[in-house]
Amino acid sequence: MNEIQKLNFDIKLKNHIWFWGVYFTLNYLRWGAYFNDYIYAFKSNLIEFSLVIPLVYFNLFILVPRYVLKQKYITYTLLLIASLFVIYLLKTALTYYIISENIWPEANREYHPFDINHILAVCIGELYVLAMASSVYLTLTWLRERERNRSLRENQYKIKLKYLENQIQPHFFFNTLNNLYALSLESSNKVPDVIIKLSKLMEYVLYDVKGTKFVPLIKEIDYIQNYIEIEKLRFENVEVTINLESNIEDIVVPPLI
Repeated sequence: MNEIQKLNFDIKLKNHIWFWGVYFTLNYLRWGAYFNDYIYAFKSNLIEFSLVIPLVYFNLFILVPRYVLKQKYITYTLLLIASLFVIYLLKTALTYYIISENIWPEANREYHPFDINHILAVCIGELYVLAMASSVYLTLTWLRERERNRSLRENQYKIKLKYLENQIQPHFFFNTLNNLYALSLESSNKVPDVIIKLSKLMEYVLYDVKGTKFVPLIKEIDYIQNYIEIEKLRFENVEVTINLESNIEDIVVPPLI
């Protein structure tokens, strides 16, 4: 495990510890106030959490990936019900043991094994915890996935833009220099103007947009106009008309598109 993986694991582990710690505390205070017996509530939570935590992770890491994400909802529902019943059996056996061993005798007042109302109450209680923990986990997972996809799209955009720059610049500048050379042989008065436009293009490409995600639309239009003017040296009969709407000063676009 490299340093980055170890750091991510430590962060995730801390998040899980914080979640269960906060939930245990709130649940303990809730039932302690309800029964007016915080010792009873503490013991009850220890039993509850020893069973519900494995259920939550079994659901998140086995049932959800294998069945929910593959749209096998009926199978998922049946397995979830079976899991809840197994948890109920374990909780019943564990409660019976600690009562009979006089570890938790006060639990006898809430102990009604295999009564239908008791089964429903326990299973619904487990579903409540399961739903809350799963919602938090899946929401955080969705947010991380969305950020990862955003980062991937941004990297793809940078790669495409870099590729476009590498394709355009050498070819364009080579042709422009050839045209300048031909004009210089003719002693054309167009040479100074072409040099100025070319220098503006190079400044824009090499400095103005380097490392920039967005540029003002007006600058991009100036770049295109200079580009067209230089290209007209090669295609003298070409006419290009650019119609601009008013109030474009505040618009920004990705550069060199």
